[in-house]
Amino acid sequence: MGAFFPHDLVGWVTIGVPFFGALAWVLKVTVGDKMSTLTSELNKLSNMLESYDARLDNLDRRTFKLEILAGIEKERENDE
Repeated sequence: MGAFFPHDLVGWVTIGVPFFGALAWVLKVTVGDKMSTLTSELNKLSNMLESYDARLDNLDRRTFKLEILAGIEKERENDE
């Protein structure tokens, strides 16, 4: 192992560093950019769903008030 260590380690580092650099770049281009696009699309969808949720909550409140008013009106009719 005495003759192996310095010479062969430098050779493997010389090969490995560019290889892993190229692999990191390929993964960034193929996966990273797609993931950032997907994240932005999911954020847009989340914002759109929040606005629909607010509209549905408002509709639910108004429907509940109308049901209460209709129930009160029926009770008045039954009392008369």
